[in-house]
Formats: sequence, structure tokens, C-alpha cells
Amino acid sequence: MSSYIDHFLKSSRDLPNIITDSLHGVEKLDIAVTALSSRLDDELEKLVEEHMETILQENKSTNKKNPKKRKYVSSPTSSPSHDASTATPLSSIDPSLHQMKFIIEDFTDRKSQLAINAYDIIDQHIRVVDEEINLLETAIRLSGEEVPPVPTAKEVEELYSKTRKKRKRKKREKSHADDEDDENENSFEPVYCLCQKPNYGDMIRCDSDDCVIEWFHYPCVGLTKEPVKRWYCPDCTPHNK
Repeated sequence: MSSYIDHFLKSSRDLPNIITDSLHGVEKLDIAVTALSSRLDDELEKLVEEHMETILQENKSTNKKNPKKRKYVSSPTSSPSHDASTATPLSSIDPSLHQMKFIIEDFTDRKSQLAINAYDIIDQHIRVVDEEINLLETAIRLSGEEVPPVPTAKEVEELYSKTRKKRKRKKREKSHADDEDDENENSFEPVYCLCQKPNYGDMIRCDSDDCVIEWFHYPCVGLTKEPVKRWYCPDCTPHNK
């Protein structure tokens, strides 16, 4: 029983990764479909404009030769009874546009299939859980024990809220412990100068070989730049005059 539960829990733990991969695949395909659709729209719009320009030029040429004979220029708002000979023939469309249309349809189908597969996987896990619950309830009844009531949505939400708060508290405690470790590490830094603080900024070394402190911060000993001559700290100055 224990090994079966472990196997079931392991398969359930893999579920979020499977669904995430499927959704990422849907997202990538959707981005590709959007980009290809936009490109296809631009190409078709350009093709229609070129066709309209060709018809207009033909009309001008016809009007000059025979003012009574005109070719009909198709437009979205024109009557549907226009001359079909003015429509753009499919044979004149660039084959790459047909290929682009095919790719868009293929990507759209694949995107839908990924979403359906993700739904089926979730549905399958739900059905497995329902079946296991029924089996466990049956086993409990056969053992003579009472089946515990199913928790309500409110109880589940309260349990989730408590778990979430516990995780946040542990995270804060871990962060506080890390800060204390950093402080302890900093406490082992060597200190210098009269102020007994770590090394920072510009520092100068006392030229006395017997100096206990050795290194000093410029501001602590009233310096703004490096001295030209030998320099002694306030404690060593009386012994080195």
C-alpha cells in the first residue's frame, strides 16, 4: 500500500511540470501564429493594393481609347454583381502566401491539440483520485470504521491559508538566521585605527615600528592627503620627536 501511494504521489508531483511544458508550447505556437498572421495580412493587403492599382491603370487606358467601355474596379463596398474577370486570380498569388496560410493552420491545430492533451492529463489524474477515494472509503467501511467527512471549500481554504502562513514564517526565520550569520562573519573582520573599525576608505600606516595599532583612517587622525614626510600616530608622536 505504501509503495503504491509513493508511486501515485510521484506521478502527481510530475503533473505541474507536464502542464507547464504544455502551456509553454501553446504560448510559443500562439506567438508564432500571431506573427505569421500579421505578416500574411500585410502581404495580402499589399497584393490587393497592387491589383487595384493595375485595374485603375487599365481603366485609364481604356477610357482614353473608348470612353464608353470601362472595367469594373472591385472594392469591399461594391455590388456583388461585378465582373468576375477583375478579381485577383488565385494563380497570381505568391505560393509562399499559400504556404504561410498552411503553416498558420497547422500551428493552430497543434496549439489546440496541446491544450486538449493538457486537459485530458488533468482529467485523468482527477478520475484516478476519485477512484482511489472511493476505494479507500470502501476499505474503511469494510473495516468497521467511520468514513471522515469531506472537507468543505471553506475548510480547504483555511488549511491552505495556515500552510501558506507557516511557509512565510519559516522563510522569515531563515532570512533572519542568514542575517545573523552575516553579522557573525562581519564580527570577525579585523579592526584598525583609534575608532576600532574595519578597513575602509584611505588609510595610513604609522612609521613607528612599535606602534600597536599600525593603521589609521585619514579622517580619524585629521588627514586629507598622504603626508610627504614620515608620519606618526597620536600615541607614537611623543616618542618620536
